[in-house]
Amino acid sequence: MASVRILKKSVNNLCFDLISECYVYAFFHRDADNAKVNETMEEILQLRNDMVIKINNPEFKNDKAKNRKYYAAITADMQKMVDTMDKIAAK
Repeated sequence: MASVRILKKSVNNLCFDLISECYVYAFFHRDADNAKVNETMEEILQLRNDMVIKINNPEFKNDKAKNRKYYAAITADMQKMVDTMDKIAAK
């Protein structure tokens, strides 16, 4: 991991892209359930907030090896944000 700042930017950019995709989905699928789309957007924002809190408050401040694994796990958790998009299309 290069820096905490870059990781936070990546999380924010991913969140912005996914929220944009939700709006695009709702626009092009007029028959889509807007409540489900809104629920998905709220879940994405909640995951983003949780990740930023984790990034700002690392568990292991002085142990570089554990710190590296901790941030790698956060990076892997970004996939959960992407997986929430599947809930929109599920009927």
